[in-house]
Amino acid sequence: MVSTIKQFSRIGNISFYADIARDSFSRTDDLLHNIKILEGKIALEHDKTEKMVLRHDTVLLEQELSKHAINVIVYSAMALEAYIYDYSSRELGKSFVEKHLDKLDILSKYIVATQLITQKKFPKDQEVFYRLDKLIKFRNKLVHSKSTKFNPENEELLERLNNVHVNQLDGAKNAIKAMNLVAEYIESTDSEEPASFLLALNREK
Repeated sequence: MVSTIKQFSRIGNISFYADIARDSFSRTDDLLHNIKILEGKIALEHDKTEKMVLRHDTVLLEQELSKHAINVIVYSAMALEAYIYDYSSRELGKSFVEKHLDKLDILSKYIVATQLITQKKFPKDQEVFYRLDKLIKFRNKLVHSKSTKFNPENEELLERLNNVHVNQLDGAKNAIKAMNLVAEYIESTDSEEPASFLLALNREK
């Protein structure tokens, strides 16, 4: 059980962002279940018109699933970035963070800040590093999204477009896992730091 002895003199949006991510993730199971039901109906339907209606309904649910998955990815990254800034500022001082850490990318902030605070190297050979790195890359890909020339004869492109919601859902699952593992790692190296509370790990729906 992690102690919450530390006094908090700072106010931030860490838990708010984490809650948004977890709330959105909780919606994905029902959407995915309903998509699979519709896909099953499409496979059995012989009427072309009804099949088109079912496909349209499926696309709408896939778009809704993508929206929630993107929410999870973006807000998880925001929560983790806000957390490492807050944690570093409390432990190392705001002035030090602004001068030496603030301009680093998120992953570098975790590597440098946690070592300075705990005197332990951030484990680059463990899952927490892999999940965090993957989340940041996916978030950056979404934020810096670029258009693609559409070619209806490009089967690889069509397959990728059809499966975009699946890839985003995988990204969302990774994002939640990244938040959980970061919280667990921080608490394993700093027993008085309530990272699970701040990252809403105990309020997962």
